[in-house]
Amino acid sequence: MNNVSFLPRTIWILLAIYLVFAVFYAAATPVFEKPDEYLHFAFAMHVFDTGELPVQEEGDLAHQAAQQGSQPPFYYAVLAGLWRVTGVDDPSAGFAELTRLNPNYDFDATPWPDNENQFLRGDCSSACRRTSTAAYIGRGLGIAFGLLALIGAAVTMQLAFPEAQGLLLLVVGAMAFNPQFLHIASSVSNDVSTVAAVTWSMAAVLWWLRRPAAPARAILLAIPVALAALSKVSGLSIGLVAGLVFLFAANLGWKSRARQLGLFGGTVGVISGWWYWRNWRLYGEPTATDIHLEIFTDDKPEQSVEGLIRDWGQVINSFWASFGWGEINPSLLVYTLAGGVMALLLLGFLWQLPRRWRTWDHARRTLILMSIGQVLVVAVLLTRWMLRVEAPLGRLMFPALFPIVLILASSVPVSLRGLFLGAWATVPILMLGLLIVPAYRPPQPVFESQPNDVLAEFGDGALLLRDIVWGHDDRWLYMQFEWEVRRSLERDYQIFIHARGNPVWILEQRDTHPGLGHRLMSEFEPGQTIVDVYPLRWPKHYAITSFAIGFWVPSGQSWERLAVTSDHFEVVDDALQLPVDEVRAATP
Repeated sequence: MNNVSFLPRTIWILLAIYLVFAVFYAAATPVFEKPDEYLHFAFAMHVFDTGELPVQEEGDLAHQAAQQGSQPPFYYAVLAGLWRVTGVDDPSAGFAELTRLNPNYDFDATPWPDNENQFLRGDCSSACRRTSTAAYIGRGLGIAFGLLALIGAAVTMQLAFPEAQGLLLLVVGAMAFNPQFLHIASSVSNDVSTVAAVTWSMAAVLWWLRRPAAPARAILLAIPVALAALSKVSGLSIGLVAGLVFLFAANLGWKSRARQLGLFGGTVGVISGWWYWRNWRLYGEPTATDIHLEIFTDDKPEQSVEGLIRDWGQVINSFWASFGWGEINPSLLVYTLAGGVMALLLLGFLWQLPRRWRTWDHARRTLILMSIGQVLVVAVLLTRWMLRVEAPLGRLMFPALFPIVLILASSVPVSLRGLFLGAWATVPILMLGLLIVPAYRPPQPVFESQPNDVLAEFGDGALLLRDIVWGHDDRWLYMQFEWEVRRSLERDYQIFIHARGNPVWILEQRDTHPGLGHRLMSEFEPGQTIVDVYPLRWPKHYAITSFAIGFWVPSGQSWERLAVTSDHFEVVDDALQLPVDEVRAATP
């Protein structure tokens, strides 16, 4: 491609920074704690184990990918092949161990991250480590597709704006440092392979426009378009946009135009059409959307205009920042400020468009029109999807990620582009350090620990309670315990805490695994001292008279409690009764 045989050195530096950020994002979040990651992994696992694509049907499935088994196969086939090449041994070995559900996942908002992990994590067995290794290879593949997407964006910008190096850096950097892009690129997911295919499709369109009568170029252009269609159904959007370019943008006679369009469409059909034909034969419709919805959810209630507007607000927010499975988010103030900046940039683009249009050449006009068209097509597809299912997810706009970034970045004043990019580069660091990393760690103590003689013994002396302290602020009540482990326990008990207004009136209650979901009691080691703190809502209109604590595990349709004895407090039904005036109080 002329003008793109080389890219500026600064682009390669920026890409290297992206790789560093992406690796940190991959390492910071435990395996399968990213959106639908375990289901995407299960799809590739099925392909690896059977050499076949999943077949979708209502009822019991012959695979563990659930609704994601309806996805196009490109990413999963590449991942399964990569596992073969790298010698992965049985990626399914520890799958069940790594997908042990946390019953308290996504607890109501508390002052800190609280049970943000959908799955319980303990010491990893050898089988678990094999599955983890396979998952990190999948994450590495996503990072590689992210790198391809960024290079594709750089090539596209170089083809259309070869002299606008500041805009080139800003567009590629704005993509690379988008925290949500980093979060998804460093996961086992087909989203970023779609982004890569779309950006290279746009580059290929501009390359084709330089010699639109060349048959080979029409055929080569079809390859990334077909891969987009094989990555995600919404990847079909770029095929529609590219087809419109064939119809209207090139300087060709209609006979030549029809021939080129036929070569393009035929090649796309040969590469990707088989999967859509397979769906038609299996499910009666080419995209497998209906069977996807039947497996995923019951029919969604009819969406109101207000509800759709609210959903689009969530799409905009999560387009740039929403972590874990979508439950780890910045504050509303941060979202509002970011939304305001994006709105100003969009208004700036619309304001400047008529004036700039007169100065742009054919390639630039085509790229801007393609970008607008891609955004509109993907937005329409997502709106239709949200009318059928609860899915206000910003990553579903990622097939239009590069076009959106180009539109917004082009309105940043030239003198501010470097400052804007530098400021934006700090955002993923802040999101990582302030939101993501703390979400997967037990909370830190709130009060100074003052261990006493043994206050109570749980599990026939396996666990000794050495200290209890409580306090509150205007919103939260905090209970902190210090435990001494004397003997290992075989089962993973949950702790329950009741704040009571009288012996039977429970004002507030918490049930959670220790460490707010990050510690398993079966892995407590003899000699270990554990300080754990738990937040409950502060019942400001009622007086707390006592607390009750204990440990329990499900048992059939009921539960079984861990035995407790105490020389200091009353025990009722293996629950330690703690009168509030007999428990040390402190200010948090």
